[in-house]
Order: sequence, then C-alpha cells, then structure tokens
Amino acid sequence: MQSLRDLVRKLVARDDVSALVEYGSRHHLDENALGDYDLFVIFDRDKPLEIESLHFRLNGTPIDLNLRTLKQIQHWSRAEGFDVAILQGTVIHDPSGATSAELDRLRSATPTTIPASEHAIAFTRHGHRHVFDKIRGRYDENPTLVELLLAANIHWLLQAHFRVRGMAFHGEKRALAELKKLDPTALDLIESFFAARSFEERLQVSERLTTRVLEPVGGAWQDSELLAFADEETVDLERKGAELYVALFGKPLS
Repeated sequence: MQSLRDLVRKLVARDDVSALVEYGSRHHLDENALGDYDLFVIFDRDKPLEIESLHFRLNGTPIDLNLRTLKQIQHWSRAEGFDVAILQGTVIHDPSGATSAELDRLRSATPTTIPASEHAIAFTRHGHRHVFDKIRGRYDENPTLVELLLAANIHWLLQAHFRVRGMAFHGEKRALAELKKLDPTALDLIESFFAARSFEERLQVSERLTTRVLEPVGGAWQDSELLAFADEETVDLERKGAELYVALFGKPLS
C-alpha cells in the first residue's frame, strides 16, 4: 500500500465495508497535499475486534481511521452524542446509499446549537480564572511554566468560544476560519497575543480575550462566587452547591 488511493481501494474491496466518509481538508486523490488524512469507515456488520479507531502513517502521512457501523449511525439522534465531524464529511463510497441517507437525517435533525451543561459552564469559568491565579506574580520564579500555561490557555479559549455558545468545535484550522466570520474581534485578540513582545502585554490580551469568550456565561469565575462541579446531567447546580456549602460551614459564602 503506497498511497491514499491504494488505502481507499483496499477498503472499498472489502465485503464488510458499507461506506467511506472523508472529513477534514484532505482528499484521498490529493497525493501532494500536506496534513493528515481523516476517514470514517462504516461497516455493515460488527467492527473488527470492536476497535474504535486506528492511527498510523502511510508514506509519512498521518492517517486517522475512525471505525463505525451502519447500525451505530442508525441509532444516533439529536438527543445523543455522536461524531459531529462526520456530518461535515464527504461520502466517497456508499453503494447502497444507506449511510448517505442516515447522514442526511442527522443533518436535518441536529440543532445548530447544543446548550452546554451547567457543569461544563462552571468548569470552564473556573478553569480560565484559575490559569491567571496560578501564574500571577510567578513569572520571575518560573517563566517557562508561566508562558506555557498562558499560551495553552489561548488554545483552550478558542475551544471554549464555540462550546459555551452551544456550537461544535471542529479543530483549530476550521475554528479560526469560522471565528473570522463569527467574532473577528476575538480573532484579532488571538493574533495580538502571539504578536505581543512582552509577558505583560500577553497577559493583558489574554484577560481581554477571556472576558469576551466567556461573556455569554457570566465571564470568568469571580472572587466572591461559589462554583460547584457535578456530572453533565446535574441541573440547578448553583443552588445545590450553595446548600452544600451552608451544610458544611453553617452560613453562606460572603
């Protein structure tokens, strides 16, 4: 097997492969393109050995091979989590048309926004404030760690921008392109962060970006605010957290 075209031909030749769906920016005929190659392999029966995905290199190209069954896709619904990336994919093999039909069903049924859970919002608001708490005043002590955490926080903020708004995150490349249309100010702040020449400037830009990204969910964790984490299904989390605090310490947080 020497090329992406060979890989696809071998999969198409298998009797148990129902469909192939490419996603990402690379097509199997683009032999000279850069980047990895992403492919959903849909089996009409059970997946071999119940493996969810395979990752390997073919002549230097990273391959992400995601293995699913037609039965799995048929059971996906808008109320359940599923591989959203497949909806943006291109079907390159589907003799029966069954996979294409299921993807059309999912595209029409899937809401454009999916509200984040109370836990996810609390966790995100806490995390982005916690980064600043960890690094503030410690630059001289460990500048490498501080710069690492601050830069990593930008990547996390990029993901959070979509997720707190109930939107799917489809990877860094697509997210930056979408941000150019959805929130050019946020994109400008990200670019300003990496163009900044001093730590103080990067810190200020990061704080401004955090405020903008988390604005729909109340901003970053505040000094006098009690946050509680639970599982994704828990509701009324703020009240339950406050009640637990009183039960433990006798009076509300002031």
